[in-house]
Formats: sequence, C-alpha cells, structure tokens
Amino acid sequence: MLLGAGISIVLLLQQAARPRVVELARLPGTTHFGDRVRHPENQAVPGALVVRCESALLYFNAEFVRERLLELLSARPDAVRLIVFYLGAVPKIDLAGAELLAGLHKTFQARAIEFRLADARGEVRDALRRIDFEREHGGLESGQTVDGIISKWQENKS
Repeated sequence: MLLGAGISIVLLLQQAARPRVVELARLPGTTHFGDRVRHPENQAVPGALVVRCESALLYFNAEFVRERLLELLSARPDAVRLIVFYLGAVPKIDLAGAELLAGLHKTFQARAIEFRLADARGEVRDALRRIDFEREHGGLESGQTVDGIISKWQENKS
C-alpha cells in the first residue's frame, strides 16, 4: 500500500511539473474558446495567440510553462501581436509563477507583442499584486474574459 501511495505522489508531481499548456481558439459562432488541437474546427484569431495552462504556476513548472508558450508562439504561421494568457484554469501561483508572468510581459513588450491576462482568480490576482504587477504591467480586473480582451484589441488596432 505504501508503494502505491509513493508511486501516486511521484506521478502527481511529474504531472504538476509538466502541465498541459495549450493554444485556445474560438468556437465558431460563439464568444467561447477551446483547445485548438482537440477541436481543429475552432478558429484562431489572426494576430492573437490565446494560451491556457492547466495547473498551478509554481517554482518547479514555471520554466516549462515559459518554454511551452514560446513553442506555441513560434508555431503560429501569422505575425502574433497579442498574447492572451487564460488563467481560469490556474488555481494558484507562487512567487516564481508571478515572476514568470511579469517576465513574459517584459519579454513580449520588447518584441512589440501585447501580453494580457484573462480570467485571473482572486488568489492569483493577490499573488500578482504582491509583486506590484499592476503598477508595472497594467490592471488585473476580475472578469477580463478572453473574448473581451480580443474584442478591445481588435477595436484599438482598427
């Protein structure tokens, strides 16, 4: 029994260290976004990359999440000018996770790519506020949906 419990713990840690990080695309005719690989009929927004991490952002997975996001960006055939990081599936972040998001913001800003956070939960917003994310990178209002961010971005670029 102890061996089984130990194996389960190792498997959970392995999964947490390499979480699913996927590109999202718009479900046709809706304001909702879903996994682009699982649902190829979903439509990518030209010039925008929407990404979802399906785990907490913690010190032991932050670098993996960064690398996966950069892979998704480089796989896009179009010139991406907006990246939306959907945080609705991220229940918690630690200091390394918060610094990851701040670092991504700076990296993409240097590349003239807007980086926005969508659907951040209260605990996640609190962690980001502890590192002054809002002061340096903009607001963390609740209710920032992927569709709302993309719609506003499309209006501003017109």
